[in-house]
Amino acid sequence: MSALAHLGLGELKLAQEDALSAQHEFETALRRQYTLLPALVGLGNAFALMGRDAEALEHYRKALALRPRLPEAEFAAGFVQARLGNAAEAERHYRRALVVRPDFAAAWMNLGALLREQGRDVLAEAALRRGVELRPDSISARLNLAF
Repeated sequence: MSALAHLGLGELKLAQEDALSAQHEFETALRRQYTLLPALVGLGNAFALMGRDAEALEHYRKALALRPRLPEAEFAAGFVQARLGNAAEAERHYRRALVVRPDFAAAWMNLGALLREQGRDVLAEAALRRGVELRPDSISARLNLAF
């Protein structure tokens, strides 16, 4: 089976929240094609789903070494850094993702939530409003904006 087939299976397993199977598929994809960026990010996502944040961050960093400022990897690294309590690093990653992809609604929403946690309410509101503009169907964005 090709690296891309294993990548697809890994994504399917992630969607089913079967992180261990996803990990196996992404690792198999990377053995076949070690620079397959979506597999590196996917492997990081599998580790994050398992709560193995340090390992997740390691894979996001590998992806960013191959393609600096890759929005999906920057966003995912920001998410994990926030969970690890590294707010400044999380903010830096979210902002890098937004420089490359200003329409990244989830990055705006996560940045807004992070800023709100820090008491930076004016900036938080602006970020959350942008997230709602981009994803008016997002209930979580509207709820975050309401608080």
